[in-house]
Amino acid sequence: MMELFDTARISRHPLKTAIDDHWFVISVGFMETSTQLPYDLEERLVLYASNIARFSLALHYSEPMRYYSSQLIRSSGSVALNYGEVLGTQTQKDYINKASIVLKELKESRVALKIVRELGARGNTAPLLNETEQLIKIIASLIKKKKGFH
Repeated sequence: MMELFDTARISRHPLKTAIDDHWFVISVGFMETSTQLPYDLEERLVLYASNIARFSLALHYSEPMRYYSSQLIRSSGSVALNYGEVLGTQTQKDYINKASIVLKELKESRVALKIVRELGARGNTAPLLNETEQLIKIIASLIKKKKGFH
């Protein structure tokens, strides 16, 4: 097991979540691994946004940390919400546009995570950064395929 969160600030309810190519159960601040991420990208993005929100609960809040943590929550949440819009597009152009917004929000989340890490986040940002990088590659690949670049 790997400790990720400050146990005093996390709910005692076990929550299934996904980080770093593994399913985890988060309970009282610990993560236990099993073997798979959900195949459904929408579900994976929802779990990503939820993981960021739970991670943010464990942060020590100085004024700069509060600002960047809030921005991180907004951008990661926007990833999942905008992907919902991607699924509802009717044209290729609209799909590419909406998916590009998802990609931009993922890149913003990556930068915000790095800033939070540099500000001294107590939790381990590496699994979240890894998941962010993987999601960036997935979304970029979807955009390329829609544009006809393989």
